[in-house]
Formats: sequence, C-alpha cells, structure tokens
Amino acid sequence: MVLNGGCSLRMRSSDERAIRCCPPRLIRVRAALRRGLYSHTFVALRHYNFRLFWSARLVTLIGSWMQRVALGWLVLQLTNSPLLLGVVSFAGAVPVILLGLFAGVAVDRVDKRRLVLATQTAFMFLALTLAILTASGHIRVWHVIAIVMLTGVVNAYDGPARQAMIIDLAGRVDLTNAVALNSAAFNAARIIGPSLAGLLIARVGIAGCFFLSGFSFLTIITALAVMRLDA
Repeated sequence: MVLNGGCSLRMRSSDERAIRCCPPRLIRVRAALRRGLYSHTFVALRHYNFRLFWSARLVTLIGSWMQRVALGWLVLQLTNSPLLLGVVSFAGAVPVILLGLFAGVAVDRVDKRRLVLATQTAFMFLALTLAILTASGHIRVWHVIAIVMLTGVVNAYDGPARQAMIIDLAGRVDLTNAVALNSAAFNAARIIGPSLAGLLIARVGIAGCFFLSGFSFLTIITALAVMRLDA
C-alpha cells in the first residue's frame, strides 16, 4: 500500500505495522505503536483511582505473603509440630467459609471504600500485634491461632468489598483488564513476597517481617483516603 508522500506500508503482524519511509517519521510511528500496545495491556491503569489502588495493593500483597511465610516459620519454632501448622492454616480459612455468604450480602449495603478502609486498618492492627508479641517474646501458639482467626474474619468482608469496588475504580469498559491486572499483581506478589521473607527472616528476624507487613498496609490506607470517588 502506498501512502501520501511515497511512503509504503506493509503488515508486519496483526498488532504492529512498519512504515518504510524517512527515519524521523518511522520513529514517530513506532513510538505510537508501542503506546498503543501498552495501552491495551495496561488500559485500566489510565484511571487515577485504580492506578492508586493497584499500586498500593501490590505492596500490601507482598507484605501479606511475607507474613504468611514468617508465620509458618514461627509456628514451627514454637511447637515443632506439622499438625499445629495445619491447624493455624485451617483457623484462617474457617471464618471465610462460614461468613462468606453473609459478608457478600453486607457488602452490597454499605459504602465499599469505607469498608475496605476499615478492613485494611484491621489487617494492619493484627499484623502489628503479632509483631509486638513476637518481638517481646510473649508470643504463644494460641495467640497465633486467635490472630489468624480474626484475620480470617476480616478477610471474609475484605475480599467481596475489594472485588466489588473494582468496577467503581476502573469502570465497566476496562473491568476485564482491571481484573487481569489484579491477578497479575497477586501472582507477582506470591513470587516476590516469600523470596523477601526468606532473606528478611535471616537478616531482621520473624518479628521484622511482621512489622514490615503491618506497615505495608499504610500504602493502601493512604491510597483509599486520597481517592476521588463519586458518591
């Protein structure tokens, strides 16, 4: 195909076109193609609220995975019992199973941002409580089970509220991309968090991991506080 000015256009792939013409114009076209490619891949990030939420959520996910690894290591140090390690994991899942249906109904009747702000604050409080008990040497396995169960209760409400809020942050048009980016953040944190936890346990100890996990929630609390959402 011949364009105005004698420039020829050929199909290079289904998503990219290369224009053979003068070098300055070629550079501009390639830059535009790259912007188009990335805009389709990360299109939901064009929304200010979702961009804030997604970035902060990535930080908190990394902190949560660090806490999960450190928690397992702590239980093994306290009890040296694989059975109790399984009990701790089960204690965190039970509240989600029992309260999930009721939490979903409650989420539809309250302001989602305020609810997520409350749940993230509760997560931070529980993580810092765990860190203080561990650092002071007063931690016992029943403390761990109780904190994990309370975390499960909070998570039963946080999950539905956070998922339902995505459409308010990214809109209906970009909802699919927003969900995909959330999944990508979760999987990235699942790789980064445990890796950092292993290094930090050796460097600063288990309590240090809990402190970092607790303070990581400040990012999403701040993001939720500065968001511009319609009433």
